[in-house]
Amino acid sequence: MHLSRDKKLYVGTAEGLSIFNREATHFTNIIRHPALKKDLDITSFAESKAGIIWIGTNKQGLLYYEVHTGIHTVSELSNAIQSSVINDLMHNEEENELWLATTKGLWCASISSDHTLYNWRHPFTALDTTSISCVRKNVEGEIWTGTLNDGLYLRDRSGTIFHYVNDNSHVRGLLSNEIKDISFGTDGSVWISTPKGLQAYHKALQQFPFFKTNIYLNHASIPASPFGLSLWHNYVIAATNQGVWVSDTNFLRSYSIVLYNNKNQKIHFINTSIIDDKIFVSGSNGVYQLIIKNNKLKLIRPGQLLPFRKCITTPCNGIIKASDSVFCIACNSGRIYVMNIKTGKADTIFMHNTDHRTNNVTHAVISLYKDKKGRVLVGTNDGIFICPNSNKLVKTDFDLGTSNHNSIDDFYDDGKDIWVATAGTGLFRCDSNLSTIKQYTTQDGLCDNAISCIQPDEKGNLWLTTNRGLSVFDTTSKNFSNYYQRHGLPSQEFNLFGKAAFQNRTLYFSTTDGIIQVHPYNWNRQGPSPLHLKITKVVIGNEIMGRSELAVVNEWLTLSVNYGKNVALSFAVINFLNLYDYTLQYKLSGNDRWFDIVSGAEILLSSLSPGAHQLHVRGIARSENRTSGSIILRLYIKPAWY
Repeated sequence: MHLSRDKKLYVGTAEGLSIFNREATHFTNIIRHPALKKDLDITSFAESKAGIIWIGTNKQGLLYYEVHTGIHTVSELSNAIQSSVINDLMHNEEENELWLATTKGLWCASISSDHTLYNWRHPFTALDTTSISCVRKNVEGEIWTGTLNDGLYLRDRSGTIFHYVNDNSHVRGLLSNEIKDISFGTDGSVWISTPKGLQAYHKALQQFPFFKTNIYLNHASIPASPFGLSLWHNYVIAATNQGVWVSDTNFLRSYSIVLYNNKNQKIHFINTSIIDDKIFVSGSNGVYQLIIKNNKLKLIRPGQLLPFRKCITTPCNGIIKASDSVFCIACNSGRIYVMNIKTGKADTIFMHNTDHRTNNVTHAVISLYKDKKGRVLVGTNDGIFICPNSNKLVKTDFDLGTSNHNSIDDFYDDGKDIWVATAGTGLFRCDSNLSTIKQYTTQDGLCDNAISCIQPDEKGNLWLTTNRGLSVFDTTSKNFSNYYQRHGLPSQEFNLFGKAAFQNRTLYFSTTDGIIQVHPYNWNRQGPSPLHLKITKVVIGNEIMGRSELAVVNEWLTLSVNYGKNVALSFAVINFLNLYDYTLQYKLSGNDRWFDIVSGAEILLSSLSPGAHQLHVRGIARSENRTSGSIILRLYIKPAWY
């Protein structure tokens, strides 16, 4: 159905078109197709300027209706559109375009002043042949497209396309890949109808308009726990323990490659580097070069990678370019290889205690970083070293602290200060000599003291990935903003080396449950909204309360019950994201003990004495162990009659 601007109701059926005029209180029926001379089979409507009603059909082409001239066919349609079912139509008023959701792809055409359609095209390349169920545009200019078997697509104002599909391993994913319809709430929410139920993407509740997680990468076969990330041209490169994974930056298409060692075991990769426009991946068998050509992947093994082949066949954490001719490679075996590609000379630097004069390795090399002075900083489990172009390291005065299992995981030089991320003692702000100016820990607002990566954005904020969430440090105000699973993160634990950035405007991070893409310019600093709790079911005795009565109870939070009747109540969280990041608890007035319940489970109240009682129900955010919303239901047990 469609309600036109002139308040007429257009009803499409499999037997024709009915137009209801409320003023005349009657229907005008059009049964026959204007060209095919058979009954109309109408599927959809859209209204453009001047009151033209566009009509989609079931394999009968595209029509339009004009009040004064009646119904007309649209000529010169492609065979694909003419023979397809037009499931939905949308008029893009801003561009004066007509969009068609068909069983043979998503189509778009411009509308001329005489209602002629021209410049036919596919607005989304990924949807050229996909069966489309609906297409909608919200007030923010985002275009949402539902498909019959490939999930949900979003094109934002910048033209970036995101794809969401069902993935049973993610509790926050789509319920189904079959999208029936899409609608928008006045609060900016997106409501999605699927065969498995109604779902909402609610920005006000989720507080994560900048997070795009890998819940939509089911078809991309991305491993669950990627490590090092790099951006190369229009590709995201991820090192994983299942091989190397490559995707376009919009995550629409992806590729992967797996290699095996001589024991037929998968080679695990941990880091990626871009040097002189070449891609290097480091892993359990050394450093490999990745070549991407015509969307095909090829890995050059260490034995073929001159001039490094003698040095880089042991497990490595990463490789950086120290100068025009010198490369440094960090090895898990506690060695650093310093190689001059012009002379072919390679020096091996062993990490060992100063008390030893042998090459017994006692310290692990975790990270390498080239600062703005051109120095190579070496992060270890024994502090920070500077690696000159020689066969020795110079240890700095940096104090790592006394935390067990600690190490230097990452660096960032902002031109004034050097920021150091540690695996157990938080964030350090240091001067150019690596002397500590200020240490930041959880006591200062950091969400966890174990930091894996530091990534700046274009505003100079530092995004810190940790073992218990994502912290964003404002270097001006010196304040932290923390984000957890309830804000949209697929996991609160991030992986080592897992960061990449495009001009510091689009950021990518690796979690133990996939990759997130962050747009800092859309960053909403507000904290999460409190939980919204609802009573979903009331059973008094053996009678289940009806919907209308239940709505009244939810509105007034008051319930009267006859004496001797048992009461069973179910509560649920009206929060369409991260339900498993919360736990529910309840208690009766006069009782100080809180009892845990699962969202949707029943609370059975029996043998309540006559009079007033209060049932307290609250939600606890597990990641912060704090109350995040509560309600009080007033119960009145009527007096007993004898």
